[in-house]
Amino acid sequence: MQNLRRTVVQTNADLVLSTQWRKYPQHRQRLREALERSGIPASRIVGETPSFCGGPYCRAQEIKAFLDAHEELLDDEKRWAAVDDVNIEEQDPALMKGHFVKTDPLRGLTEERAQALVSVFAMKGKFLNDGTETLEQMGLQDGGQVIAVIKPRSAPPR
Repeated sequence: MQNLRRTVVQTNADLVLSTQWRKYPQHRQRLREALERSGIPASRIVGETPSFCGGPYCRAQEIKAFLDAHEELLDDEKRWAAVDDVNIEEQDPALMKGHFVKTDPLRGLTEERAQALVSVFAMKGKFLNDGTETLEQMGLQDGGQVIAVIKPRSAPPR
């Protein structure tokens, strides 16, 4: 979680949840608490992607739907990133091209992947980068991942 925290601080990004955990209020609350414990204010979560299927098999479609419906959340250069340990680039190569980096489900968002994400936001255009913290690494049960679509904010850090 510290790599995600550093990324949010360095990029001034917000988070949009697309994890399976967003579908269950008790899990969503535990995720928010874990983010808070790691120094990421819950106010950094600005939304959740819609749920079109029961698993990660339509995650790219869910991310696209969120981006299409919430263009106002993106900066002028339309930069965004997605964080995942599932290869969602296969679901929509055109959407994900240049916007996705896959992480290891057991290692989560490593320092290397976090730095790649930071570098992406320094570039123009969209980028999707997967950097996942496992729930076990966050001190939560049942494994899994925390998925976020991240975009740079234009407002100063909170």
